[in-house]
Amino acid sequence: MSNLLERADEAIAESRRLQRQNQSLIAESRYWFQHLYWSLERVKVHPQSSPERTE
Repeated sequence: MSNLLERADEAIAESRRLQRQNQSLIAESRYWFQHLYWSLERVKVHPQSSPERTE
């Protein structure tokens, strides 16, 4: 019985660790999506700064 409780505690700890890791990855993804959005908006607002445009 104690072995079963120990395994349950380990599973709960692993679940919490994975939850923290997921939250961290979500925050990092949000950061990069915001950066990408800002970059795309900047190109849209200032197309002359885009390297493809040589006019």
